[in-house]
Amino acid sequence: MLTAYMDVSRGPEPVYVLAGYIATVGHWNRFRTEWLRMLAEYDAPLFSPADLDLKDKNGNRIGLYKGWSDEKALAFQQRAFSIIKRRRRVAISSSILTDQMHLHFAWMKKKKDDRQEGLARFYVHATKAFLEHVRNWIKRYRVKDPIHYVFERGDEGYDEINSALGHIIKDPKQSALFNLASYTNANKKDHCFIQLQAAGIWAYEVYKHVANQFVTTPPIEPRASFKVLMRKYDEPFNTVYTKTDFDNLVEAYRKQGGTLLDPRTGTQIF
Repeated sequence: MLTAYMDVSRGPEPVYVLAGYIATVGHWNRFRTEWLRMLAEYDAPLFSPADLDLKDKNGNRIGLYKGWSDEKALAFQQRAFSIIKRRRRVAISSSILTDQMHLHFAWMKKKKDDRQEGLARFYVHATKAFLEHVRNWIKRYRVKDPIHYVFERGDEGYDEINSALGHIIKDPKQSALFNLASYTNANKKDHCFIQLQAAGIWAYEVYKHVANQFVTTPPIEPRASFKVLMRKYDEPFNTVYTKTDFDNLVEAYRKQGGTLLDPRTGTQIF
C-alpha cells in the first residue's frame, strides 16, 4: 500500500504549486517516528520552510524560529531532508504561473474574500496535472500497489476535486489509472498526518524554484535546498504550466465548444 501526501505553496510571487511525496505505508510510519523525534529534539512544533527562511532587516530569524542561529536552522533542515530522502519513493509537483492563467482566462472573477470563481481554479488545474503525473509514474514503473491520497485541507477548489475523485473511485477502470484506493483531506499540524509537512517542504522548494526560474529576471541559480531534494528520477513528474501550455489550453477549450482539455494529454479536465 502506498500513500500520497499533497500540499499547496503560494506567496507574493505569481506562482501556485501543488506538490508532495508518495511512499509505502511502512516508510511513512517510520518517517512519522523519526520526524516526531526530530521535532522534540529541536523543541519545534512543526517544520515550516517559509518560517525557517523568515528574517528581519538585520538578518535575525523571526516568527516560529525566532532567535535560531543559521547553524541551528541549517542543521534542522538537513535533519529533515535526510529523513525525507530515506523514506520517499517519488516526488511530484504541478506548478502554475498565475499571472499567465489570469491573462488567458479573463472571465475568471474573484470574490471579496479573494476566493476564485469560475473555470480557472488553480487547485483544480494543479490537482489534475498532479494526478496525471501519478498516472505516468504508475505506467512507467509498472506500479501495482494501491494508493491512498491525502490532501491538505482548506484550499479553494477542493470540493470539485473531492467530487471528481468520488466519481473516479466508483469506476474500476478510472480508479485503476491512478491506483486510487481511497482519499481524504487533513491538516499538516495534526500529528496524525504529520507526513503532510514533508509535502509542504517539497511544495515550498518548488515554489521558490519556479519563481526564481520563471518570474525573476534574469533567472536565479537553483537553491541548494532544492538541488538536495530533486533527483533525476523525479524530473518527469514535476512540471510547470507556462504561456505555451495556456495558449494550447485555450485553443482546446475553443475547439471543444466549452469543454476544457489538458493540452499535454488531450484528456478532459475535471
